[in-house]
Amino acid sequence: MSKYVMPPRQKMINLIYIILIAILAIHISKDAIEGYDIISNDYRPQIAQLQTYNEELRVRLEQEKPEVTGQVQSVKEKTNAIRQELNDLKENIIRTADKDEYQSGILKNRDNEKATPDVLLSNKRGNNLKNSIATYKQEMESMLAGDAQKKLVSSYMNITPQTDNASWEEETFSHLTANAGITMLDKMEMELLSCEKEVLLAMTNGTGIQTSEATPEAGKPQKEAEKEAEKEPAELSDNQIFVNGVPTDILTDGTLKKPFVQIAPEAAVLYKGYDNKLQLTSIGIPQEQLKVSMKNGKVVMRNNRYIALPDNNSRTAVITVSDGTDVLARYEYEVRNLPAPQPYLSYSHNGKNTLYKGDVPLGKSHLLGMNELVAQANEGPQVKYKVVSFETVFIEAGSNKVITLKNKGNKFSGEQKKAIEQLQAGDKFYITSITVSGGQKTDEQIGSINVVLY
Repeated sequence: MSKYVMPPRQKMINLIYIILIAILAIHISKDAIEGYDIISNDYRPQIAQLQTYNEELRVRLEQEKPEVTGQVQSVKEKTNAIRQELNDLKENIIRTADKDEYQSGILKNRDNEKATPDVLLSNKRGNNLKNSIATYKQEMESMLAGDAQKKLVSSYMNITPQTDNASWEEETFSHLTANAGITMLDKMEMELLSCEKEVLLAMTNGTGIQTSEATPEAGKPQKEAEKEAEKEPAELSDNQIFVNGVPTDILTDGTLKKPFVQIAPEAAVLYKGYDNKLQLTSIGIPQEQLKVSMKNGKVVMRNNRYIALPDNNSRTAVITVSDGTDVLARYEYEVRNLPAPQPYLSYSHNGKNTLYKGDVPLGKSHLLGMNELVAQANEGPQVKYKVVSFETVFIEAGSNKVITLKNKGNKFSGEQKKAIEQLQAGDKFYITSITVSGGQKTDEQIGSINVVLY
């Protein structure tokens, strides 16, 4: 497995981030605000890449070293708990900044100066985050025996204030705009996954991991097992790389004596009813000599890319790569249903298109700018959904008068638009029977939208 190394571009991004913090402390400029968006756009692919990389390490560890499965799962659970805390804070910043315009995962008021401090400096959220990170780092460091790895893990997610006059959370978040706060949390999530990576790598390579409480290998006396655990980490010569933790010679033509193959979906899991693109890395063997198969599904080749298609009734699938004789790689992945699409009203206001999911009071001017319905999933792969039909239901305030109008397609009919124009504050307006096609869905009904008018 190739080792993840932070590319020079990412190192430069981190430097720019520090510079932008200094700029923002003096004056919030348009360039600084846009700069944070650029940085976040670079952090997020890194987060996804690290997540996939760590999941591959976990799968390999559980297959090749089942004795550490408990430790692996413990690290995963602790990491996911912090990630959830970070992502909840991001979502709260968006909700606080956008208020009535709030849409999950999409920040509109990027330059809002109150959202980040309001979220992180109230209800001890920032302090709770600091304590969670401190506990996590302590637990990760306790699992490492090598001083170099401990020092590296300690450098991530620095929660030590630089001055004596303010707490870490005040020093970090009190001056950040909404998008800057989210960028800071993105950075912490990337460093969190980097911490996890170092611990998993130590387990994978069999070096630098605490073994004082480990059980000796079967058939080996305690003293012999301890002696092996104390061996110095293997060193690489100029013509070697690690493969499964073992130094392996590189031949003069750049190939390995032992073929190395890695295959993984773009996401950390496989989805039913979706073309899961696989990323294949092969060293020491031509790709045309490889045979890729899958248990609980099949792998096909489309446009020179391997595509995994899991069975609809499967919960896991195993992808195997062989040379026709020997198995070179085998990975097990979780199989999930595609996330359910959610309906949104698309409306135009002041030249901007906005998505509205309902339940939040909406002004009449926004309502009159509505032009169509869209459906999209808020997580998982980006599947295109088409709204096939829907109904509008109008209930006049103070009466039992109900008007139901059906329509095909995703745009409002003339009759529906006329009824919308006549709405008054207090009237009830629902969009129901929304039918969509796409992914695994064919003319399938999804949720409704409750339009609240003020």
